[in-house]
Amino acid sequence: MENEPQSYIRYNTKRIDYTVSDSELKILEDSGNNIWKDFSIALFALSIPCLINGMSELYSISPISLTASLVLNLAIGIPGFIISICFFIAWKKTKKKFKTTLNQIKNKPELPITYNTSSNKDEKNIIIYGDQNESRNNSSL
Repeated sequence: MENEPQSYIRYNTKRIDYTVSDSELKILEDSGNNIWKDFSIALFALSIPCLINGMSELYSISPISLTASLVLNLAIGIPGFIISICFFIAWKKTKKKFKTTLNQIKNKPELPITYNTSSNKDEKNIIIYGDQNESRNNSSL
């Protein structure tokens, strides 16, 4: 027993730890893969100049005639702007789901942790109580 390697954990007792379920972890993981905002910004950056060019060309031609540049600018600008708004709305919905999950994790009930030192100075026990009466976890460190 004396030759067995010892394992130690250094723990800051002023730190706040949260438990996360698998479903909560999956939501947090999926929100990191969210590319709606990227597509929204890219389409918005493409559509606005096209709309400005198309509108300026439309107003500069006194008899309205369909030129290739006018058609292309408006064909890219109008759908691009509408789709960028849709992507922005989709991003806001997933962002809201992310914030809701974080708030659920932060609002979980607090469980008291008691640090007991046994008669042996080298052995410390951490006891976590789920409620005031029931011991849920007793592990030696």
